[in-house]
Formats: sequence, structure tokens, C-alpha cells
Amino acid sequence: MKKLSIIIVFLASLILFSCKSGPFNLIKPATPHQAYERKLKTAGLDQTIMGAKWINNAQQSLQKALAITLPYQEKGYFSAEKIEAVAYRFQLNRGQKLQVKLDRKPINGFMIYFDLWEPDGANYKLLAAADTLGSELQLDAEKTGTYILRLQPELLGSGSYTIVATTGPSLAFPLKSATRNSIKSLWGVGRDNDTRKHEGIDIFAPFRT
Repeated sequence: MKKLSIIIVFLASLILFSCKSGPFNLIKPATPHQAYERKLKTAGLDQTIMGAKWINNAQQSLQKALAITLPYQEKGYFSAEKIEAVAYRFQLNRGQKLQVKLDRKPINGFMIYFDLWEPDGANYKLLAAADTLGSELQLDAEKTGTYILRLQPELLGSGSYTIVATTGPSLAFPLKSATRNSIKSLWGVGRDNDTRKHEGIDIFAPFRT
């Protein structure tokens, strides 16, 4: 109980510390998650059981990500008594637009960091992260492959959440008023007596449309 009280005091100090200017603010973190982790280390909380577990769980969740299929929706709850991080693994095709929306309750006093990663050999490459409002994340997939979405609340935070992940085309149809008849040739159609494949999509419209 005494250790928990000390940690709570440290976390309260983090809030005050982050509001003040100083050497810590000279280097801007890449994401809110990284900023919070840096504050834990600056306050020495990474040497405590809770702080060390929070940092370790962030990495381990990427390795143990749950395989899902998009579109996907899930409701969950993070308890202050547990130090948790969850991650979801899914596939995206090149040209797809990923949109993730997070609804958390309560909004005040309960922060969930969520970011998007890509496996890179034995490591993971950070692709995108939600801002401090923590409500939405988007990504245009530049290549087909595996992607991982991670969610992790701050220490001692309790609340419910709903995560919704959907996909769609990254580019809209180029013609304002068009039908399927506007498409005259598709990707992969044989050309020159099937000696080569068409690498494009031909769309026709009246001149100066």
C-alpha cells in the first residue's frame, strides 16, 4: 500500500513536470506514447515493478498481437488494477486506406495511447500514432503486408473503450458522374496477343469532363 502511494505521488508529479518548461521539453517525442514512457523514466518509475511492467508490456503486446480481419469492432475495459496493453494484427493491401476510431469513457482522466506498427524482421517499425486527443488514426497503405495496431492506457487508468477499424480505397473515383461502363480495360488484361499484361485501368469520359 505504501509503495502504491509513492507511485501515485510520482504520477502526479509527472503531470506537473510536463506542464513546465525545461531540458525535458527541448526534445520533442515522436508520439504521445513515447512522451509518456520518457516521463516514467525521467521520474525513475521504470525502476519500479509497475513502471517496468508497463514498458515491457508495450513491446510484448506487439509480439503477441491478436489476428483479426477488417472491418473489426471491439469493446473492452482497462482496469487500474492491471497493467495491460492489447494489439491487433491484420493485413492491408497496397492502396487501401485504414481508418481507426477509438471511443473511450470517461474522456477526462483516462488516456489510451494507440499507434500503428509494421513488422520489420525481428523488430517493429512505427508507422503512425494518434494525437493527444487519442480518437482517430488513418494510414494509406504503401504496400501489401501485415500491420499491428496497439492500445495501451496510462498507469492507474480505468475505463471502457470501443475500437472500430475499417478500410477503403485511398483514392476516390476520378470521375464525378460515372458508371461501370466508364471502365473499358482492367488491370491484368492481355495485350498484344497475350504477350504482355496491361498494368493499369483505362477510364473513359467525354472531352474536358
